[in-house]
Amino acid sequence: MRPQSDLFSGSATRLVYDEAVELTVASLAEYGARHAHWCIAWSGGKDSTATLTLVLHLIETGRVPRPKSLTVYYADTRQELPPLALAAVDLMAQLARYSWIRMRVVTAPLDKRFLVYILGRGVPPPNNNTLRWCTRQIKVDPMAAAIAADLAPIDVSGLGHNGGPALDDAGMIGPDETVLMITGVRQGESAMRDRRIEMSCSKDGAECGHGWYQLALPESKGIRGRINTLAPILHWRVCHVWDWLKIYAPHPSYGGWSTSRIANAYGGDEAEELNARTGCCGCPLASKDLALVRELIDLKTWPDGWEGTEPTADTPLDAVFADGSVQPLLIGAD
Repeated sequence: MRPQSDLFSGSATRLVYDEAVELTVASLAEYGARHAHWCIAWSGGKDSTATLTLVLHLIETGRVPRPKSLTVYYADTRQELPPLALAAVDLMAQLARYSWIRMRVVTAPLDKRFLVYILGRGVPPPNNNTLRWCTRQIKVDPMAAAIAADLAPIDVSGLGHNGGPALDDAGMIGPDETVLMITGVRQGESAMRDRRIEMSCSKDGAECGHGWYQLALPESKGIRGRINTLAPILHWRVCHVWDWLKIYAPHPSYGGWSTSRIANAYGGDEAEELNARTGCCGCPLASKDLALVRELIDLKTWPDGWEGTEPTADTPLDAVFADGSVQPLLIGAD
């Protein structure tokens, strides 16, 4: 008998794409059937986008039964890289073709957003050790608040909470029902996340190969014990993610999704050999900035109308007002 391979050990035989998808299908069929209502947590990044578009493809093709209701929560941090933000807009427009899906865009309250919290309240920027407050505050907490509102009783005669569309009778979430939250968590996406998975992947008897299924997740008020989570692409390697985003998902037979732009935002072909990640614009946790577009700088490209001889920003200049009057520079005056 051939010994069973460990999917995550360095010597393991790598899953081919079809096998990875089959495990995802098995995961969704097993755990999805336990919940009438599904939610998908979508950040706009490569893993959550692959999860979102793959789940919808599997439902549309009948490989996975369609739930009674499906809500997509997009976490808009207002700090996303422009290519990812634009790709998210395109994908949301495509999601509108599914009348049975609710789309929710969630953001943190203005006073809790990244730069406001730092510059307005004086909180130190987050770091990778003892002060990692940003993900929770601008992604997790707003999403938990939106889910809690959706799990509250909804008036089907009008709009749902926070302006969201009301569910019809067939899609109502009962007060005693649980919801399956589908995430794009993937083994190998980051060392910190891998350590959290190792500590919890055996909880509740779940098997990593069938998705990381967790009972009773967020401790937020109003949703305690009502949300179970599933990571159906936990076992995917980064090459599977790139294949889905660049080859399969954009093809009409798989949904014709605008996912190539997302793959390119991570570095295109060069990123395919790496477990590439992106962060927020100006992220203080990044050790190296890989998001800046340096081509124009290297080519010494100047703004329209400039010649390159203009003074730099560190050169003191006289103040020139709109009416043409000039206030001479006072520095160095007697």
